[in-house]
Amino acid sequence: MAVFDVGGKPVGDGQPVFIVAECGINHNGELGTAIEMIDAAAAAGADAVKFQLFRAAGMYTPRAGKYKTAKGEMVPIYELMEEVELPLEWLPDLSAACRKADIKFIMTVCDEWCVRQMEQADFDCYKVASYEISHVPMLIELALHDKPIIISSGAANISDVVRALVVADRDVSLEFADVVLLDNERAGYEATRHLLELGHRNIACITGPYDLSPSMQRMEGFKRCLSEFGIQFQPQLIQTGDFSIQSGKVATLRLLSAGPKPTAIFALNDMMAIGAMSAVNQAGLSIPGDMSLIGFDNIELAGMVTPSLTTVAQPIPEIARQATSLLIERLAGTRNGSNQKVILSAELLLRDSTARLE
Repeated sequence: MAVFDVGGKPVGDGQPVFIVAECGINHNGELGTAIEMIDAAAAAGADAVKFQLFRAAGMYTPRAGKYKTAKGEMVPIYELMEEVELPLEWLPDLSAACRKADIKFIMTVCDEWCVRQMEQADFDCYKVASYEISHVPMLIELALHDKPIIISSGAANISDVVRALVVADRDVSLEFADVVLLDNERAGYEATRHLLELGHRNIACITGPYDLSPSMQRMEGFKRCLSEFGIQFQPQLIQTGDFSIQSGKVATLRLLSAGPKPTAIFALNDMMAIGAMSAVNQAGLSIPGDMSLIGFDNIELAGMVTPSLTTVAQPIPEIARQATSLLIERLAGTRNGSNQKVILSAELLLRDSTARLE
């Protein structure tokens, strides 16, 4: 499993165990109880709490069967579930309680309506129950939102999981899943070529974690381009970050305090590039007068900083469209046979942070 990010906390291979406290519907319709569970989970050392958003009317009918309570009473399931629906007006309070307790906020969603209700909420991750992994309308809705998704495999067998799996932005074996990814090596090459064509030769690179394939593929494109232009690769111009703003700033300060001094920096994501921008300004240098800078991703902030950031734009909507299309084909049974790999191209967006070396 690769490493992914849940509210700024890395989860996956080589990371500490990520503990989720299952709050579910145990709030019993009381906001105070829900907040008490958040505080208790944080005090116990959990990394996240998970609640459940659903509509009883979307899951049961008034004629559904009855449930035997702990007191031996037979209560209609529909009425019971109505009582423990999580009111939408609770969401700001739950978010605030999670932030105050420094614990991540995960929400299980049960249909596409639930996904849409979470659009404006301050939370960290979706969770999909195992019996929902073939719920195509909900999966399509989830694919349109920029949040990590945890899928439970509890009540599903392995064939159910495989049928519902498409991997985006990670170059995994086709033995396990369909894959949709960017041509990261080519994108790294094109960004580096832009700097070389501007006359830069001492080009630094701030990489991401070495265990993430996109980071290493972008780095390979960087090295290939230097080689084709006859420029010697200089390991001392390579710094490793973790895709955060702070790591980009620290990496750049290191580059500026040692030799040889770069005249351009290629940061393998925009967040690190913004950190690099801060470090360059702190050193009393200007961008692009003293230092050209390129990022990667084209996040919204890249076009709003000063100077605006030249960056490599990922085709996020197309990645989502292709992944969703492959998933629907699998779930609908319209495509059988071997898994497919779709490789998409990036676009270099020229803004104000790069200039010709004088």
